[in-house]
Amino acid sequence: MNHSLPIGKLGHLGNFDKFGKPGHFAATCRRLGVHLLTVIALWLPCLPLFLFLPCSAQAGVRQFPPTAKRGVLRVTQPPDVQLNDQPARLSPGVRIKSTANLIVMSASLVGLRLTVNYVTDGQGLLHEVWLLSEQEAQMDMSEPGSSAAR
Repeated sequence: MNHSLPIGKLGHLGNFDKFGKPGHFAATCRRLGVHLLTVIALWLPCLPLFLFLPCSAQAGVRQFPPTAKRGVLRVTQPPDVQLNDQPARLSPGVRIKSTANLIVMSASLVGLRLTVNYVTDGQGLLHEVWLLSEQEAQMDMSEPGSSAAR
């Protein structure tokens, strides 16, 4: 009995074996389908909770370290930038975070003037940069939500 090439309606998929009974593929699909329906039935009541979790996490104001400073950044030719119209450089491991706290590559910001909060390393290179939303840019650095002093 050669099971390497099942014969049936779907041929190589093994829907039925040569005796007309469900093959391994069909039986596996049936088992997975039952398990999938069980998982969906158990997790479906929790779906509203999961839908609102990301929204509540994004609604808060980002916290910046106390050493963070405010400035205007213009990326010229990475790692060269201008910070408050003065030449500056990005550190080799710089983390530039978007308003959604996602990492942004410096090359994608070439030519843009952006209001940022930043932290420098021991050599004076920009090490952490946060791109600010309009709401964050209007906040004073000493306000409770910002947790950074100017």
